[in-house]
Amino acid sequence: KSFIMADIPGIIEGAAEGVGLGLEFLRHVERTRMILHVLDVSGSEERDPIEDYQIIEREIERFSERLAEREKVVFLNKADLVYDRQDIQAVVDYFKQRDIAVFVTSTVTGEGISQGMSYITTRLDEIEPFEMFEDLDYYEPEAPDENIYYTFEDDEYVVEGLPIDRLLRSTNFESYTSRIRFQNQLNKMGVYDELKKMGIQDGDTVRVANYAFEYTE
Repeated sequence: KSFIMADIPGIIEGAAEGVGLGLEFLRHVERTRMILHVLDVSGSEERDPIEDYQIIEREIERFSERLAEREKVVFLNKADLVYDRQDIQAVVDYFKQRDIAVFVTSTVTGEGISQGMSYITTRLDEIEPFEMFEDLDYYEPEAPDENIYYTFEDDEYVVEGLPIDRLLRSTNFESYTSRIRFQNQLNKMGVYDELKKMGIQDGDTVRVANYAFEYTE
């Protein structure tokens, strides 16, 4: 039998807040049906395998409670480097007390690898697939207001709205050509027709955001 395994490095303390590449890897691990922890039990880098496990599990739970529900399997790796196997037994007991399948392994000697992989293969056949998404209430944002609004305030004709904002962002008022284009676009948008209906006269002031100009026929 075969199965797909995803190698997920980079989960460190703070991963749920995006430290390192944590979020990227945590999102990727959401697709899995089982989580295999490969922990360094040799002590060669002064690592505590139980502490490493707790950090990873804490970050997984902070990222997604559903992900934290996945079945766990633990490989206590680099066992070939451990002189006194009693040092490993305390770690094995920690996981057994929590009903977590644990295997003492070595990729150098092959110890425990076949037993661990056989267990994983069997359990994957038994575990029901997880739904990728929960039933959620979806929020559908309202369509943006594309209307143009006209008011007369403090002796000025004020023109506002999203279409006007977009036009302003694309206009360089230091450029004569750009200013002419701006006026032409206002005309095409029907702005001047509306202002005429409001009674605008030659010499009146039109204000568009922070830009004001004198209206001429």
